[in-house]
Amino acid sequence: MMCSMATGAYRKPQYLSGLGKAMSLYNLPADHTLKERGLDLFAPERGGTYEVFFERPMSDTMMQYCAADVFHLFTMHNRLKRYTDKMIQVADDRIVRFYNNTLPERSEQLRNRMVKVDFPL
Repeated sequence: MMCSMATGAYRKPQYLSGLGKAMSLYNLPADHTLKERGLDLFAPERGGTYEVFFERPMSDTMMQYCAADVFHLFTMHNRLKRYTDKMIQVADDRIVRFYNNTLPERSEQLRNRMVKVDFPL
């Protein structure tokens, strides 16, 4: 991406990546048959309509399609939470080490330019 940005070839995505892309990043299994059946029902380019999300009772296919997404959202949330909790701990440790003078010498240069903290660490 950095190379394409430097050469001017980079183009900001117009839309968010879908859940399928996120699932692949987390190596989560996807039921492609179920996804295909769901797309057939709601994707206009495949002859479907978004109205299927408002139909009641909702079809079994649509309920399974939506339930699969929710299941994977919880899995991704739990994985991200572990990651962000660790990142917060690392950041907290660095801040404490910075103000306790236990980081390398460059920290002294930075410390001299920093505003004093007005709350206890």
